[in-house]
Amino acid sequence: MNFDFSVFVYSGKGGRDASVLESDSLRGMLKSAEFAELRRRLRTTTIPRLEALRREQESNHSYGEDPDHMSPFLDALSAFEKLFRQSRGLVKKIRHTRKRVREWISQREPADPDSRTPRELSRPGTSLPDTSSERSIFDDVDV
Repeated sequence: MNFDFSVFVYSGKGGRDASVLESDSLRGMLKSAEFAELRRRLRTTTIPRLEALRREQESNHSYGEDPDHMSPFLDALSAFEKLFRQSRGLVKKIRHTRKRVREWISQREPADPDSRTPRELSRPGTSLPDTSSERSIFDDVDV
């Protein structure tokens, strides 16, 4: 198996690595017929399976881990969108999948400690305002 074919198969097989689409030097290693076949496979095999591929990528995430492992998948989606920018239907499907990935990431990102609402604490030596309307047992005591 030559290099051109292995890059071609990997990129067209699951959308896990879109380097050949983004890199002029890698893309230049493909013959025009190979690049046309790559586009065809992406259009007919990979793009229709984007939701299944998204779920597969999400299932590779362990609870508590940083969800950044989805970055290569997002990069691949961007490369697919650029490649098929003339096809409204494909772009719509790609954008829908990207939206779902971002929603998934936002649900798993740890809460930002700076975004919490600060709590108000009383300072030593200050008294809290009296909010009770009831009488105290000491109200009638003369000193």
